[in-house]
Amino acid sequence: MSGPGESRSQSHRERVEPRQSSQWSSVESNSIQQWREMAAASSRASLQGLRRHRENRTTRSHESLCSDASSDDSTNKKPREIGSYIKYLVRGFLRDTRPRRSAKDDGRKRLPEQETFVPSPKIMFLIDRPDNLVCQVCQVVNLKMAITAEIASPYTPSLFPCGHIFCYACTDQWLSQNDSCPICRMSMTYASCNHQVEPRLIAQDTIHTVPETLPNGGKIGRKCFKCCEREQRHVSLDRWASHAVKFKEARRDAERLGTDEAIEKMKKAQKTFERLPEDDFWILSRRRHHQW
Repeated sequence: MSGPGESRSQSHRERVEPRQSSQWSSVESNSIQQWREMAAASSRASLQGLRRHRENRTTRSHESLCSDASSDDSTNKKPREIGSYIKYLVRGFLRDTRPRRSAKDDGRKRLPEQETFVPSPKIMFLIDRPDNLVCQVCQVVNLKMAITAEIASPYTPSLFPCGHIFCYACTDQWLSQNDSCPICRMSMTYASCNHQVEPRLIAQDTIHTVPETLPNGGKIGRKCFKCCEREQRHVSLDRWASHAVKFKEARRDAERLGTDEAIEKMKKAQKTFERLPEDDFWILSRRRHHQW
């Protein structure tokens, strides 16, 4: 049997508890709503950031492709950029002129059995594209133009100055013990420095920098490229120092005389001095691409 104080306490609890329950329910629902809004805002921000990243990446790729495709001033490119540009053109040419398998005449040239003579590598690998050109040392590797010559694989075609061609693995093994062509026995040493002539690898980024073969009018230099480079470096330094003196003299004359002729002479001397290293570099580069 409960007393009057106990019943008052019970009725007080009954009045307070519903209010507390409804109050906590309101707080909980507000927290959940805030969390949902924050999560939704975070998701939207992430999606927008991802969208911007994809758009920027697409724009950069498009600009890169456009700059590669539309750049016609190849004379200002660095050697590595020229190699990439040539590879881009060669790859596009091979794709656009790919023979059709369904055609009766797919344009490929069938070579005689045991053929190893390729006097015109550009015509052979860009136009004729034979599928029966096999290395006649190992008689296994089917010789096809590689994608790049930066990392030579054992199957990369290796062209000798005489026009004979073999796979890189056989070439490397043969020249480690011999200084001549395996077929015609032509000497593979330079006359002045006695270093070994290096065969040229046939790849998409080197096909248009391969010198003409000897049967097509090419020639082997008197020194290897490294020796020529060392020799050219000393010549270039002497010429650069000489042109520096000429520019100083022309500048003194321009300051003393002040005539249009003296100023024009100073500008010409300045241009010659500034361009000499680049001009000498391209002379050396052309020598590498036009002789063995």
